[in-house]
Amino acid sequence: ERRQRHMASTRRNIWELGSDWADPILWYARGVKAMKRRALDDRTSWRFYAAIHGIFPPLWQQYGYLSSIDTPPSQADRNTYWNQCQHGSWYFLPWHRGYLIAFEAVIRDAVVALGGPNDWALPYWNYFKQDALPPAFASANWPDGTGDNPLFVEQRYGPNGDGNVFVPLSEVNMNALGEPDFEGVSSGGSPGFGGVATGFAHGGRVHGAIETQPHDWVHGLVGGGLSPQEPGLMSDPDTAGLDPIFWLHHANIDRLWEVWRQNPATHVDPSKANWINGPASTGGHAFILPMPGGQSLTYTPGQMSNLATLGYNYDDLSAPPSPLVARLERLGIGVTEATAIARRTAMAKTVELLG
Repeated sequence: ERRQRHMASTRRNIWELGSDWADPILWYARGVKAMKRRALDDRTSWRFYAAIHGIFPPLWQQYGYLSSIDTPPSQADRNTYWNQCQHGSWYFLPWHRGYLIAFEAVIRDAVVALGGPNDWALPYWNYFKQDALPPAFASANWPDGTGDNPLFVEQRYGPNGDGNVFVPLSEVNMNALGEPDFEGVSSGGSPGFGGVATGFAHGGRVHGAIETQPHDWVHGLVGGGLSPQEPGLMSDPDTAGLDPIFWLHHANIDRLWEVWRQNPATHVDPSKANWINGPASTGGHAFILPMPGGQSLTYTPGQMSNLATLGYNYDDLSAPPSPLVARLERLGIGVTEATAIARRTAMAKTVELLG
C-alpha cells in the first residue's frame, strides 16, 4: 500500500484556469492519452480504471471499448478491483473520494514522466457557475489542430440528444447543501446528505441527496439518453468512467461534500464504526485501488473524511449561487446586484395557504 507522497496540490475550477487549453488541462489530456495507450489488463490503464467504477462487457463492445483481441485481467484482479463504485449508499462520497485520489495519482505519475509538474491536480467543473462543457472536451482536435484529442468522446449527447453538451440550470439544484444530517433513512424520510446506511453497495436503490442532485442529474444531462443509437457514456455507471469529463464532475461533487462540511456545528460525517471503518470491517469488500508503480491504496471512509490529511484542497469552498444569480452574472450583472435581484424576486412570490 502507498499513500500519496507529493507536495499539497489545489484542485481548481477548469473555467478559471486562464484559457481553454491552460497547462493543467493540456497535461490532463496528455496523461489521459498515456493511460489510453496501456493495455486493458494494465491496472493503471484508462479502461481498467473505468472498469473499477463499473463494466458491462456487451455495452463496452457496442461502444468500441472492448474487443476479442483484448487480454482480460486475471480473475483475481477483476474480483479485487472491478465493479466497486458505491451508489445508493452512505459510502458514495468516501469511496469516490478515494477513487479520485488514486486516479489523480496515476495521471500525475504519467504527467511527471512526460516532463510535467509534480503538483499537477485534477480540475473540477462547477456547472453552477459555467454550465457549458469546457471547450477542451468539446472538440476532437488538440490546440494545434491534430485530431486525436483524448478528452473528446463521441458518446456524449447532452440534454437534447444533439451533441450540444451543457447542464441546464433549471434541471439541477443545490438543495442537498441544506440537509442537516449526513445519514438518512431508506423510507419515510430524508435519505440524508450522504445516503443511507448500507454494507458494500455497488448498486443501492436509495440515493442520498447529493448523489441524487446534482450528481445523478448531471450524469444523465451530459451523457444524454435521446440518441437513437445508444445512451451516452456518462448516462450509465457501467460506462461513465470511460468519459474524461466524469472525473471533473466527480471532483465537483467531492468539493461540494467539503462545502457542506463548512458548517461544522451540524454538518458532520457519521461517527458510527461501520461507516468509519467501511464494509471490510463487517466482512464486506475492502475499498482498494491501483496506484502507480504496482502499489495499491486500501482505505476506509474514516480516512477520507479530512482533506487536511489527504494532500489536496480546493480553490473555492463557498456555496454556489442560486441559478438565478448565476444567470444574471452571465449577463454582466455584478454578484451583489444579482443577489439583491434574486432576493427581491423570491420575496415577490405570492404564497396561498391551501391547508
